[in-house]
Amino acid sequence: MKEHRESCGFSIKVMSEVLDIKHKGFYPWLKKSKLIRNQKSIEILSEIQRFHKGDLLSYGSPRVQKELKARGIKVSLPTVAKIMRENGIKAITTRKFKPPVTTDSNHEETISPNLLEQNFDVSTPNTVYVTDITYIPYLFGFLYLCKFKDICTKKIVGWAVDTHMKTSLVMKAFENAIENQKPSKGLIIHSDRGSQYASREFREQLTSKGFIQSMSRKGNCWDNAPAESFFATLKREFTNHKNFHSLEQARSSLFEYIEVFYNRKRLHSKIGYKAPVTFENEFYAYS
Repeated sequence: MKEHRESCGFSIKVMSEVLDIKHKGFYPWLKKSKLIRNQKSIEILSEIQRFHKGDLLSYGSPRVQKELKARGIKVSLPTVAKIMRENGIKAITTRKFKPPVTTDSNHEETISPNLLEQNFDVSTPNTVYVTDITYIPYLFGFLYLCKFKDICTKKIVGWAVDTHMKTSLVMKAFENAIENQKPSKGLIIHSDRGSQYASREFREQLTSKGFIQSMSRKGNCWDNAPAESFFATLKREFTNHKNFHSLEQARSSLFEYIEVFYNRKRLHSKIGYKAPVTFENEFYAYS
């Protein structure tokens, strides 16, 4: 009698011998193994649905897989992608806006040299910060967010939001960063050529603390790519999906995103899929 064969092309007899299963017990074993696989998929789906909400809606399958691993669940990326695809779970998409101009480089202030020259490989925290300003739509127009980011840890070390983008906005964010991190002399602070960063007030603060200023080349956004990347993430994951009605509402929501989620929970691929605060703490614990 012709042997029955599974789709893989091997006979039941051969597979039974290889798997050390009695011939008559093969189909019950196969049925049970499929049930086990299905049960595991259900458990994985349940865990994904448990955390893939709120700010974590921005997570695609690679970060979901890393998040599962961090929670002690070992599963391959293809399996995660399949489960998410079959259940309609996907990362939120970007809503586009026509941005206002946030950089005014048409001024007569001194331009500092570009000390980074797109070398963003920094191995020690609190040695290089990048900073920039972006817009945030709200009910009455636009709000403006200034932030300082440590390019080693990816941590947003200081930030401020207001209805204007004057030098005082930059100063608030800068003071917030210094208070939080207490960096040593020699810290490099890199920015674009905006009038806020070229202002006497900001330069005097840098000099008084022994910090060194660096600026991008004219019209070259790649010179400040780490700063730009955070804003792209912020808009994709958060502000493009919010309708702010007031400055205070925006400030409170940004605190939750930046301080609670981004700095302490969001996994970053460039630092080994760790959160910035975790990476920073581990650096100082083992250095």
